Amino acid sequence: MAVNGPGPDGPDGGDRLPCGTSLDALLDHLREGRPTAHERACPHCTAAAEELRVLTAARDEAVADLPAAPPGLADRVMRTVRAEGRSSGYIALPGPPGPAGERGWTRIRTAAVAALFRAACDTVPGAAVGHCRFSEGPDGIAVELSARFTGEVPAPRLAEELRGAVRAAALHHLGWRLARVDVRFH
Repeated sequence: MAVNGPGPDGPDGGDRLPCGTSLDALLDHLREGRPTAHERACPHCTAAAEELRVLTAARDEAVADLPAAPPGLADRVMRTVRAEGRSSGYIALPGPPGPAGERGWTRIRTAAVAALFRAACDTVPGAAVGHCRFSEGPDGIAVELSARFTGEVPAPRLAEELRGAVRAAALHHLGWRLARVDVRFH
């Protein structure tokens, strides 16, 4: 399908076919089952429509095979988005020594590290973790988790399981030995 790149080519600013028809408008008309006379006769529009039919049929087939989203998934995702806000920056991770013994560095977003720690906590039944912050102090890296109960696991045991999950993820994925993991339930 030949399309021009996105740009301010018209009121919708979307991709346009060589005939000038907006790809978004064509897709909308096809979804509604009401293509215009031009779209039915134009070779560019009919070729694009056929490709779109194939893609939408494949998408519909793939969606039909997907299991339903677990209850509360949207709430958990939005809680995570609200908890972290915008990424506050990067952290440098030392790489393995090279052939001459020098070390390289990898930059990773702090939000990605927090997401890694929250994902590790998701494996622990009985709690949902919202805020996840970490900082580097004189003793090393400290992590602070904010969690709420989702089951009936006693708080001390649940906190220890969350600490263990975060420590294991930090060591395995980042090579960090954490100085402290604080868990606050609310």
